[in-house]
Amino acid sequence: MIFLGNLVKSLNLVFYLLALGASVWVALRRAPAGEGRNDSRSPLADPTLARLSFLVLMVSLVASGVSWYHAYSVLLIPLFFRFYQIFTLGLPAPPLEAWALKGLAFFGFLQLVLPVDSRKALAMYSVFTFLILGLVFIYARLVFRKSAA
Repeated sequence: MIFLGNLVKSLNLVFYLLALGASVWVALRRAPAGEGRNDSRSPLADPTLARLSFLVLMVSLVASGVSWYHAYSVLLIPLFFRFYQIFTLGLPAPPLEAWALKGLAFFGFLQLVLPVDSRKALAMYSVFTFLILGLVFIYARLVFRKSAA
């Protein structure tokens, strides 16, 4: 049991370092050393910031182990941020991100229609946790990708 506890703590540390690394990566890319950022483009129009907020929130959700209900409540913030960019500003989602958003929406709506016993079974097998872990890797890839638009 001590081994499993240490393993979980180590994995949480890895995810926290991933989120921190992505944040530093984005900060360094956005404002080179010694230069101020003089860009008229609104932060609301930057998909990388929306993706970074998804990544950071999902890492915090996985590491803290909150319930599905609370997880989806928190994820509404970057979700609406990204939907604003897609539907209002016309900034398309690459196929990988579109798949991630569809998966998140599917499990979000599935939670509303499943009976309590089915939700308990999904929770017992950590289905939501595995979904979020997959999304963490997808969004980490999108944030670190140099050509991310």
